[in-house]
Amino acid sequence: MKKYFLALAGILLITTVFAVLVEQQLTATVLEYPKVLINEFTVDPQTDWDGSGSATTSDEWVELYNTQPIPIDLTSWTLVLNDSTDEFESLIGIIPPYSYLVIYPDGSQNNDGQLLLYDNSSILIDAVAYGDWDDGNTADNAPDGNANNITNECLSRLPNAKDTNTDNTDFTKLTCTYEQSNNAWNMTLIPVVITDIPSIPFCLLETDSLIVSANITGSIKKISLSYSTGGAWKEISLPGNTEGIYSAAIPSSELNGKSTVSWKFVVENIAGDLTYGTEQSKSIAKRTLLSISPSQPDGQNNWYITEPTFTLENPDASIIEYRWNGNFFIYSKPFKLEGTPNNASLTGGISMLKYWSDVCSGEPEQNQTFHFDFTSPIIEQTSPTGQITKLKPTISAYIDEKYSQNSGINISKITIKLDNADVTKDAVISPIDAIDAAITYSPVENLSVGQHEVTISAEDKAGRNSQLTWTFEIVKSFTLKLAVDYPESKDYNIKRIPFNLTTSEQSRKIEYINYADNKPRWQTLCSNCDSYGAEKIKTKILKEGWNNLTIRAIGEFSTDEKNISIFIDSKAPVISKTEPARNKIINGSFFRVKYTEENPANIKLFWNPNITLQNCTSGRNQVCSTSINLSNFDDQLIDYYFEISDGINTVKSKTNKVFVDTTSPRLAINLPQNETVYRSKVPFNLTVSEKAEIEYFDISSGAKWIKLCSNCDSYGAEKIKYKRFSRGNHNILISATDKAGNSDVKQVFFTA
Repeated sequence: MKKYFLALAGILLITTVFAVLVEQQLTATVLEYPKVLINEFTVDPQTDWDGSGSATTSDEWVELYNTQPIPIDLTSWTLVLNDSTDEFESLIGIIPPYSYLVIYPDGSQNNDGQLLLYDNSSILIDAVAYGDWDDGNTADNAPDGNANNITNECLSRLPNAKDTNTDNTDFTKLTCTYEQSNNAWNMTLIPVVITDIPSIPFCLLETDSLIVSANITGSIKKISLSYSTGGAWKEISLPGNTEGIYSAAIPSSELNGKSTVSWKFVVENIAGDLTYGTEQSKSIAKRTLLSISPSQPDGQNNWYITEPTFTLENPDASIIEYRWNGNFFIYSKPFKLEGTPNNASLTGGISMLKYWSDVCSGEPEQNQTFHFDFTSPIIEQTSPTGQITKLKPTISAYIDEKYSQNSGINISKITIKLDNADVTKDAVISPIDAIDAAITYSPVENLSVGQHEVTISAEDKAGRNSQLTWTFEIVKSFTLKLAVDYPESKDYNIKRIPFNLTTSEQSRKIEYINYADNKPRWQTLCSNCDSYGAEKIKTKILKEGWNNLTIRAIGEFSTDEKNISIFIDSKAPVISKTEPARNKIINGSFFRVKYTEENPANIKLFWNPNITLQNCTSGRNQVCSTSINLSNFDDQLIDYYFEISDGINTVKSKTNKVFVDTTSPRLAINLPQNETVYRSKVPFNLTVSEKAEIEYFDISSGAKWIKLCSNCDSYGAEKIKYKRFSRGNHNILISATDKAGNSDVKQVFFTA
């Protein structure tokens, strides 16, 4: 609370209103303003003070107190109520000496705000800020005005008329005294009674947090919980000072490894006396402990490559149970992988061990996941084998992890030797699926006629390894054979077509001709070669539409050729935009896609089923739209995307997640009332069943829609809002529209 003084040099003023303070050592006279205090007020009434039948905002009041032995005339004084909407209350009347005056201000005051009292010269006499109101120093604010019963209904000076210039020291939440001394509240001291409530959980595990509660009544100032797990007692302060049930959590970190926990509630009353609750205690049960031998995986990357042994222990349990992804077993002794699905002791894989005990009538299940790999990689599908004629053969093998959940081949650990020379750096090693791999090697130079030896070594990610050696023989041939892997006779969606050709022996020339060219001619691909695009895929650019190719290999003694027919459509559909956008709220009335495609074979919208859009035109920047009935998905998230196909190319838009809202908001017009006469300021009190944009349209004046609020579920509900209208009859529409576009419109007639 703040006081204000005025120093007037050379003036001595004595009146019935002002008290004069004279300092003998000074030549000035110091004048103190009338001491009228804001002594008590309620902004969240719990009592029907005005007798209307229920406690409403009209029951808010402010009590002033005259601290002086003289009457004070309040005529032309002003009480200012600051919150989100400021109010000014003009005062009249006289407060007798040491007496009270209660004011019922207009409007409604928020639970966080400020009250200011000015005299008839607009000089600030008193002020109080409460709750979160920022008056420049929120640290000294009085408590907020929230109340839930009559014992904390008022913010009151205690003792009565206490004024230390610090609001949070002067004001306390109390039962209202209304035109009486606030000290009257202190005359009744209700004894503190602590009634313990059974703690949760009933059976306490060392990994649980313990919830303890008590019903506490009486004249409470503050409450705390004391607890101990065998050592020093610790304390938890609890918020609140009203009668009711109080709870606190003793964290599991305090219980782990302990056998017993004890606790009691401690209450300090408003007189400063302490009341101790009955000391309670509870035993702490152990969790089941899993031990593994070896304790750490003996393979690489957290994989076991030998079968481990598992041990379960719980000194508080009579029965321990466990299971491996399937049937459960009663634990009797250390176990391995017997009982695992798919015979994991042989096949390995990833298995989860779940275990629990009968402690606490069924200890919560624990689990741990393990990785097992007991099989080395298998090197198979080796090529070439036997006798071949090609001088630059492709050497390859498939490296298989036999069981699908094993660790997978370590690509970096695969090596290949040809005739005892390491050629790994020139080999192509590729992962296959999630765990297998393949290796291929093509010699840079022609190999000699005769026998050759290949050795491949492999290792999986668990560290298991294997090696395989085989031989093949190169012999001479007089018949040239051409093999065309690429291109294939099919439709392509690219113009740059891959070529991968091999011959059974070295050719003098490999060439091709495209009869679809304007001037077809033979074009050389390579000379003195046995492949084109085998080591590294080569490409040729062909024409849009049909291409008719002949590929020919010319050898020393023979020629071989292949005919290939290709259709090319390289221009895929382009989706530039879809609507609605991601995270939008929709009602299903508008889905559309913007695209460019000369030949749209079909356009589909996928969401739960899928639908094909009709009458979609071809061309650049075309738009096709549809509506769908989403009433079965109200108040749910759905995913949708568009797919466009031209018969060869199919493109899909990004998947957007949207929220479905097909329920219209319900608008209630409490004010203005229909066919009612108002002055120029018309009251508005509107409520909506959900967040919406609220606006109105005055049909009588032909004006545009006027927004009242956005993203709101009421307008003027907490405090009535007013709008000015011209004199005369008005017919207005009031609309509430939610984010999905659903709306509710109502009509009201009144006279301004």
